[in-house]
Amino acid sequence: MMQHFLKVSALMIAMTISAGAQAASWNESVQGELSSNALAPSTLMLDLGSNSIIGSFNPQGVYDSDYLTVIVPTGTQLSSLLYGSNFVINDARSFIGVDIGTTIDLTPTPTSQFGLHGYAHIPIGSSVGTDFLPEIGNGFGSEGFTGPLAAGTYTFWMQETSGALGTYSWDFVVSTAPVPEPDTYAMLLAGLGLMGATARRRKQKQS
Repeated sequence: MMQHFLKVSALMIAMTISAGAQAASWNESVQGELSSNALAPSTLMLDLGSNSIIGSFNPQGVYDSDYLTVIVPTGTQLSSLLYGSNFVINDARSFIGVDIGTTIDLTPTPTSQFGLHGYAHIPIGSSVGTDFLPEIGNGFGSEGFTGPLAAGTYTFWMQETSGALGTYSWDFVVSTAPVPEPDTYAMLLAGLGLMGATARRRKQKQS
């Protein structure tokens, strides 16, 4: 019964998200330049499926930075970040970084010497369709992560540090988040019961 309920709940969540979803994308040649301000990024609500982000590096000096805050809806996850077909990267110092929240804050933390949740340098000539999310999660000196990014708000930072011109494109792939199995709920309830019993024993000892 519980397993059937969970499956129905997952289906309802997916249908609700799909019903209100429209193609989410940002193409700088259409929507305009992404923000160059780390404290006030452009913002995009992601939808189920592939969300296309297309931009360019056009440095007016040493480097060019683009900042985009993406919202991963409740009940979904950012499952992959695919290397798109519009890449023209001429220098291996191009990179993409991500931080949790609505800004890029480079203040070092106990878990990140660079203040980032993850980052990776963008290689020249990567194959279209390559999932870059694992590389970003393995960024040296970042907080680091494995697997999909859960529902929430994240800010991505695309930058060219060499002064070279270039274009980039990413497919942010959003999927329905898995619903915990019945065994997971059973373990959770058992843990809560154990905590309650421990609290009662402590209270009895104190009295």
